[in-house]
Amino acid sequence: MVIDTRWPTAREGDDMKGQMSSFDVARIVAELRPYIGSRARKSYHPHWEQVVLRLNPKEEAQIDLVVVRGKRIYLSRRDRPMPPNPSSFSMLMRKHLMNGRFVDVRQHAFDRIITLDFETRDGLRSLVIEMFRDGNVLLLDSEGVIIQPLTNVKYAKRVLKRGENYEFPPAQVDPRTLTADELSPLLANSDADIVRTLASRANLAGAYAEAICGIAEIS
Repeated sequence: MVIDTRWPTAREGDDMKGQMSSFDVARIVAELRPYIGSRARKSYHPHWEQVVLRLNPKEEAQIDLVVVRGKRIYLSRRDRPMPPNPSSFSMLMRKHLMNGRFVDVRQHAFDRIITLDFETRDGLRSLVIEMFRDGNVLLLDSEGVIIQPLTNVKYAKRVLKRGENYEFPPAQVDPRTLTADELSPLLANSDADIVRTLASRANLAGAYAEAICGIAEIS
């Protein structure tokens, strides 16, 4: 199933079109959980914006975890053409993850970040998938040091490059636990309409923000 949405939650600097929301990320994490225990097989990099990790579940056909950087992530058993010569990034993923056992998957702080953990012969390896802005895929060692990012990036408070300790971005608001007292200051002094304010400040996907406003009869 391909998961996509026209209305992602917003982070400053994001392109608001065609990205997943935090709710979509939570859903794909739930879809991945039944595959815990699978073995990682080959990794592919068929396009500059796409990374594919093949998983071999117990007593099931192989399934691909497909990451379209910054846009969507989904599971698929569709046959797809792969380049005959793997990229350096896919070769590195194969080196570190091949035959590793998939042991955990989680969403960071209801953000658009997924971490997959693998037990390998060289110890724990983690694959971090960031789905905001242009997206990124990072391979980490057991100490949280970046073995290799798909793309080197320098933000104001984070540097994503080989040899750096991986740090998550500042935590986003979790709308599932937001109280009225916490919501009030988020809505104050906003120049945007209520839907966009809820989407950007309360970490609500636009579709959910529209639905909430409709139920509350707020325009």
